Amino acid sequence: MNIGATIVNLRREKGVTQEQLARAVGVSKPAVSKWETGQSCPDIQLLAPIARYFGVTIDALLSFTRTLSREEADRLAKEVPGIFEQEGFQAGMERCASLVREYPDSQYLKLKVAGLYTTCALHFREEERTEENLARFREYALELLEEILSGGESRYWVQAKGIAACCYMQNGNYDRAEAYLRELPVPEIDPDSLLPALCLYRGDWEQAADASRRVIRRYGNMALQGVGTLLRSAWELGDADTVRCASEASAALEEMLGCRTGIGWHYKLLLAMKETDEQAAGECFERYVDAVVAGICGEAEGYGRLDGGEREVGHGHADGHEQTDIQKDDPPCEGQKLLTGPGNIIDRKDRILILEQYRIAFGVEEPYRTLSGTEAYKRGMEKLRKAICGQKEGGNGA
Repeated sequence: MNIGATIVNLRREKGVTQEQLARAVGVSKPAVSKWETGQSCPDIQLLAPIARYFGVTIDALLSFTRTLSREEADRLAKEVPGIFEQEGFQAGMERCASLVREYPDSQYLKLKVAGLYTTCALHFREEERTEENLARFREYALELLEEILSGGESRYWVQAKGIAACCYMQNGNYDRAEAYLRELPVPEIDPDSLLPALCLYRGDWEQAADASRRVIRRYGNMALQGVGTLLRSAWELGDADTVRCASEASAALEEMLGCRTGIGWHYKLLLAMKETDEQAAGECFERYVDAVVAGICGEAEGYGRLDGGEREVGHGHADGHEQTDIQKDDPPCEGQKLLTGPGNIIDRKDRILILEQYRIAFGVEEPYRTLSGTEAYKRGMEKLRKAICGQKEGGNGA
């Protein structure tokens, strides 16, 4: 509730001064000034006279609504990342808590606030991007999700369990994560898997193409995540043949979907270094940088071709985590730019941040540190430097 802002707006609409309002309701001008700046609130006995003076209800004066619409909840939740970025971590957490306190009956708002955990870390100030702060936000998100699951509306349980499972995985509670994952419903038949065939039988080629794109978007991203997991597992198990095969599959899927993470080239690089093939390792490093730059700077074209030139919002994340259904419904916020990959949304400042993180990783961590000093490493770092400079100057990093 921000009664001060409401009074300011009503007073300006009526065309009266603070002194005129103060005289009308029997208080001093400084008292009205404190209301409007948020330093204090009107006494409860003054609410009715103030409302009558402006010709509104007390509900309108207090900005009271019986229920919060999904649209309003979306708008309120989308303000939070900017608060983390501009005012800091503590201010962002306090805003989350105040929203939930103000609308304690809105399960949808709780779900939206909890879902911010998957993206808000990108908006933390660099010095506040710590494991401690991530853990605090994660535990708060879990509190909200468990509230929903313990008695909230059942229509939000599927999304809540999905987000909670991700949070529990990250805090090491693997048994709880598995329990929620096993409770998620598995549809017996996905209509989208059959609709393309129906369109083909009808000879409706445009509908067949559109339906096929939906299937590829949905299952292509799932396949890409699966290949990434397979690569990590095969590498840890020492299965070089599977790593080679999965690396090729990852590169092909990324090319088709336009979701450039370069993970396939990363594991090819690991293999080349294990086999002490410096030339191949250097080539893989450069290809990895190319993929990273193309993905982050919005140059990947594969998904555009797949989508007939259109990119849709809501099927991926810059950090590689799949979005929940509730996030897939979100339209792009004003002032945001699409980050290539199936529906990634990151504004230009965040792209710079991500690029800087990659630059630091390339310089100090294995396996890239081992390549330091080679010509391939220098060329890759130069591409990355130009991409960063291009973003800072407002270009596309090409």
